[in-house]
Amino acid sequence: MNECSVEGCDRAVYTNGLCTLHYKEKAGKLSSTSGPAVKRGHRLCTVCGYVGKPHKHTKGSMGMEILLWLFLLIPGLAYSLWRISSRYDACPKCNSPNMIPLDSPIAIKLLADIPRQ
Repeated sequence: MNECSVEGCDRAVYTNGLCTLHYKEKAGKLSSTSGPAVKRGHRLCTVCGYVGKPHKHTKGSMGMEILLWLFLLIPGLAYSLWRISSRYDACPKCNSPNMIPLDSPIAIKLLADIPRQ
């Protein structure tokens, strides 16, 4: 088994020759120098490149839900349960569900490839 490439570290390699601890440290440094500072809960949208907090997106229509509740009890309940179960964290710019943590290997690579200004 390979060891971490950081001098004095004897942990097992996670990725790119680094252990989990050093890989995450490197991720923080890359993210903070290539874009906004890494903050808790911030993510990267793989569709539009937005970096920030995702928002909750609920499928369906509130108007349809109210209408079904007013006229039909069982369909209203079913529709409400479907809406609640289909919520997801989405990008505030493009509503894509494809948001990944900033310390993930893909996010690190994407942020490192962005030209610095």
